[in-house]
Order: sequence, then structure tokens, then C-alpha cells
Amino acid sequence: EVQILDYKQQQHRLFPRLAASYCFFFTGRKLLNTLKNVESRLINNKPVTKAEVTDLHASSSGLKSYSTTVAADGMEDCRKACGG
Repeated sequence: EVQILDYKQQQHRLFPRLAASYCFFFTGRKLLNTLKNVESRLINNKPVTKAEVTDLHASSSGLKSYSTTVAADGMEDCRKACGG
């Protein structure tokens, strides 16, 4: 039986979604490291600027919204690609 990923058309539809998931994963890790850095500085009474906190909040909110939309669209595209 031929695997679904052996078809070029399916690769063309599914691989960009897979690449996006890796991007979201590593962006989330970077964001988490930044959050931990800010938290440790707060705990140790070191200065944290308002701009850092604002950027962190905006980045996490934007990433959540965008990744949710892309994931929902991706799941629908995967379902259609697999004949569902």
C-alpha cells in the first residue's frame, strides 16, 4: 500500500503545516526562557523594565492567537488531505 506522504500533492499540502509546528514549538521555547529570565530577576529584586513585560505579554498573546488559528486550519487541511 502506498503511504499518503509518498504523494507529492500531499507533501505540498502537509509539509508547510509540519514546518509551522516546529516554528511554533521553538518560538514557544524561546518565549518560555524569556519568561523564566524575567521571573528570576523579579525574585532576586533585579530591575525589570515595563517594556520587557509588555513585550513578553504581547508576544505570548500574539503567539497563542496565531498558533491556534494555524493549528485549527492545519487540522482541517490534514483531514481533507486524508479523504475525510
